[in-house]
Amino acid sequence: MKALASQGLLGLIIPKEFGGMGQNHVCMAMVVETIARYGCPSTAMVCVMHYIAVGSLLFRHHNNALIQDLLRRVNEETLIGTISYSDPATGGHFWYPMSSRTQMTADGRIKILKCGSWATSAGLADFYVITTISPQFDGDFSHLSSFLLYKDEVRADNDDWKSLGMHGNQSRPMVCEATVDEDRLIGPYGDGKAAIDEVGSPRFLLLTAACWNGIAMGAMDIARHHVTTKEHADVGMRIADYPTIQNFKRSQNCPRSW
Repeated sequence: MKALASQGLLGLIIPKEFGGMGQNHVCMAMVVETIARYGCPSTAMVCVMHYIAVGSLLFRHHNNALIQDLLRRVNEETLIGTISYSDPATGGHFWYPMSSRTQMTADGRIKILKCGSWATSAGLADFYVITTISPQFDGDFSHLSSFLLYKDEVRADNDDWKSLGMHGNQSRPMVCEATVDEDRLIGPYGDGKAAIDEVGSPRFLLLTAACWNGIAMGAMDIARHHVTTKEHADVGMRIADYPTIQNFKRSQNCPRSW
């Protein structure tokens, strides 16, 4: 992640006025796909969630000096973000955060208890965009709000992460517990659903697709290298010279480079 920051990529979609590169969603997908293909799939997935978190902040940064300050520091200080929408009771049905609670305190602050089924970079990310019920919750789960929390307000198990496929993205259950000022609210109360619909879900679908595509192309690169460099000494042919292999590679709909 430090290497990505050295190239300005943590601030890829942050506007230039806040020290970022000001790029769009197409460039974002290309970066994720490239990292997954030529670099590290786990790092690509960390970037996916980072970009969603940054995008969520950008969605409502206009009148929030705290968020603007964080955006200015993201790339310079190598600050990694992530999101937490899921809920232990409802899993990926994040529109029903039934395990979480928020309430207003007597001095006008917001007390938050957010339980997440999983979050990429859980316990390791520097900032978290969470979505949970609003303090004004009256049973209507469409009344969600988004909040900005920091690493010291999150509890997660950071033991060795052993998973199938990705070993470095630390996708773990987490608990967020904090009492915060209103400037940690991202947008107005009740804006959480709009933030998910306009930023979270579209970017998740776009960027995870880019990540999976990059992994698939990386696998095809490895296969192509093998069949074009491995020779059978008895017949003097590469594996790629056999018609059966050529037909199989053609079926992958990738450019022929043999």
